[in-house]
Amino acid sequence: RSFGTPGQDDPHWSLYSDHCSPCLSNYTYIVHLDNEGEEEAVLNMTSLRQVVGGSRVMNPTQGGRSRDLVKEYIGQLSCDTLADLYQRYWPDFVMFQYHMGEV
Repeated sequence: RSFGTPGQDDPHWSLYSDHCSPCLSNYTYIVHLDNEGEEEAVLNMTSLRQVVGGSRVMNPTQGGRSRDLVKEYIGQLSCDTLADLYQRYWPDFVMFQYHMGEV
């Protein structure tokens, strides 16, 4: 099964690293918003709370957690398809420190 080449992707499905140049920036913090409490910890350690304020725009979906939904969708894929997706999106897995065991 082929997922095409990154240059042919719809922008919604392209590698994150194709959208920007993350390695060219000198980051102080990289926040994983899918990790509970990580954003709050960074806001507490920096002066960003003054910039962000108290308002948050969250995923407007109703019901269960995103992680549960991902597991449901991943469970519908064959092992070969999952391996192909992992190979294709490997740079994103590395950049965001994701592991196949988490999905």
